[in-house]
Amino acid sequence: MKRIVLGLILMLCAACADAIKNPEFKNADNIRVLSINQSEVRVATDLHFFNPNVIGGTISKIDLNVFVDETEVAKVNSEAFEFSGDSDFTTTIMTKIPHKELFGSNAKQLLGSIINSALNKKAKVAYKGQITFSFGDFEYNYDLDETLDLDLKK
Repeated sequence: MKRIVLGLILMLCAACADAIKNPEFKNADNIRVLSINQSEVRVATDLHFFNPNVIGGTISKIDLNVFVDETEVAKVNSEAFEFSGDSDFTTTIMTKIPHKELFGSNAKQLLGSIINSALNKKAKVAYKGQITFSFGDFEYNYDLDETLDLDLKK
């Protein structure tokens, strides 16, 4: 009898694990410069998702590399963020780009990009890395590779 009950519990757990789906990435937008000071440039971007699951979850980890005109300039690590079930949700990621990264070892390449960006009034900002979603004991990784145009006219 115990084996039958244990078998039913295991089948139920396996069925529940298959029922949980990874949230769907919809888009990234609203990229904006928050501030520029003597040591860094702060940029914010909104990431939009849809959670198709009945239960809510958590973005437990955001680990992204940030590129400006194809030159890596920063890393984004974020705190946990909870979201509801069966709904759209948005999280804002903040990026601090140190001036030394903008004008460091890749200065010649980046200087050309900055001059080009200044003339075009736009810069390409790319986010590449992984976002980890948690639903109780289950974790799902989503690989993000998104490039946006940062409008420098404002």
